[in-house]
Amino acid sequence: MSDPAPIGHQLEIQKLMEKIDQGGKDVQKSQTLVSWSRDDEAEDGLDAKANTAHVFTSVSLSSSVSKVIRPDTEFRLFGVKIDIDKARVEKFKEDYKKSAAGTITHNFIMARFSEFKLNALGFMLSMAGIPPEEIQALKKAAIEEAGQDAAANFKENEMNGELLKIVGGKKREVAAQENAIKEIREQLLAQLKNAGLGHLYTPEKLLELRVGLCQEIREQFVRERDLFVYQKEFYTAEKL
Repeated sequence: MSDPAPIGHQLEIQKLMEKIDQGGKDVQKSQTLVSWSRDDEAEDGLDAKANTAHVFTSVSLSSSVSKVIRPDTEFRLFGVKIDIDKARVEKFKEDYKKSAAGTITHNFIMARFSEFKLNALGFMLSMAGIPPEEIQALKKAAIEEAGQDAAANFKENEMNGELLKIVGGKKREVAAQENAIKEIREQLLAQLKNAGLGHLYTPEKLLELRVGLCQEIREQFVRERDLFVYQKEFYTAEKL
């Protein structure tokens, strides 16, 4: 028969036993993630088991180390319980891309707000275990797509401006339309600059763009003229 445990050790065991009896729950060591339970057959009356219910890993993000939560689990942020599952992660990704696209807007306040949302969603994606490289790729793709949309809208706006100069109209109406086109041009140029495409819209390149648009307009007018001539000849031939 083994020697009895020292008195100090017996007191510690007694305290643990009282906690187990009163709370009806396991006593877990926070440092070693070990769950303690009562075992009358053991020498000291306790049974230690590894607590596999909470498994965390750590990754380095920038200069800090953050805990990564696997999908299909939950964690607390500032005391608020947050559930993360695969569907929620995909929703975070979509919202992250929308926020990234919003950062290139010409509106300073809206751009700042989108940047704030972008950082918050990026943090959530990091907590969900998404690698930093993937998060950066999502941001880059979203900004590139937003830049392409801005470029297409800019070209369409310039086309409308050139058509307005050719077709014309009442003086007041033309002036109002020119002001609207000018304002849209400035907004889109700001977005293109924020998307990193400002070097493609220098005064020289803008002149080249307008010349190209005028050529497209001329080609459209020529096609319409040829169509009208064909229709006129066709209907004239039917009457003969």
